[in-house]
Amino acid sequence: MTKDTIMVGGGENKLLAYVDISGVSEFYKKKKKDETREIAKKISYGFLGALQEIREDDRMSIHIMSDSAFLVPHNSIKNIKNKKSIIDKVELVEICLKLFENMVERTQKLEYPNLSRILITRGSYYYIENKKGEHSFYTIGGHALVKCVEADKREGLPFGVFTDCPDIEILFPTPLST
Repeated sequence: MTKDTIMVGGGENKLLAYVDISGVSEFYKKKKKDETREIAKKISYGFLGALQEIREDDRMSIHIMSDSAFLVPHNSIKNIKNKKSIIDKVELVEICLKLFENMVERTQKLEYPNLSRILITRGSYYYIENKKGEHSFYTIGGHALVKCVEADKREGLPFGVFTDCPDIEILFPTPLST
């Protein structure tokens, strides 16, 4: 019998990015059930394909939840000891801008291009991994997660990359904090 392994990660004041494909819920509500599977594949192509390109970077975790993902840098002492560079705020912004551009490029010719928002924030974030053999599942949570999901639901927020971090706002004309 294989023993369960439980790992806990995250912390307070974590820098993270929330990626969401806009309008997916509304899309599913409006389409006939037999149409959604094929179109969902096309939508996923841009989202998952773009995430796949950054997945190789073992300096961050990617936690996917439906049409959303959280990019969480591993800026820990362990990375420094292993001589891996940490992902700082500028590099996270660069990764997010490239991800946004990649998602648009991959799907611009499709009937359903990936119009997304990427929100960069700081706050408490945790994940708990329960692993048994080759199988595992994650539980994610924290104030930063809630803050991003709520900000994404705001009326009138355009597509693009945004932040509510005062130390990053100089890179963006439209902060989320307002």
